Amino acid sequence: MSPGVARAAAAGDQGPRWRRYLFSGISLARGPTRVYARPPRAREGRSIATEGGDRLVERGPLTLRISDGAGSVLRIAAHGELDLSNAQALDKELERAMQERAERIIIDLSGLQFIDSTGLAALGRIETHYLTERFVLIRAPARVQRVIALTGLERALPFLD
Repeated sequence: MSPGVARAAAAGDQGPRWRRYLFSGISLARGPTRVYARPPRAREGRSIATEGGDRLVERGPLTLRISDGAGSVLRIAAHGELDLSNAQALDKELERAMQERAERIIIDLSGLQFIDSTGLAALGRIETHYLTERFVLIRAPARVQRVIALTGLERALPFLD
């Protein structure tokens, strides 16, 4: 443990959450090292009903806004970052959308700022498990859409132009 962390721990200050999970180890190649164990897994995100009848699902850096539009249209708008910590929330909402029997399901990616391989896999599951004529996707910003295009998902999924 570094002297600064030891002093802070002795003073009762635990500092940032990750410091509580700091362990020292020995690497044969490089000498003393520090290994940071992951903090416990974050709790399930919260779901909030808004006054307009929309539902917000917040999970880490991702916010999903689920709204029932006119008629039988269900819209899932993703805002923030779609990554390992929250791709499961999108999967759950897609399953729920399929069970609600909406005539049209719109997945709005225009609010995404980042997507990683787990988020791409979640979009790929749309193609393999859910893709019907009911699904349509709204394009993400150029940076994110380029990643989707590089993986070939842009050709496989029904994006609005």
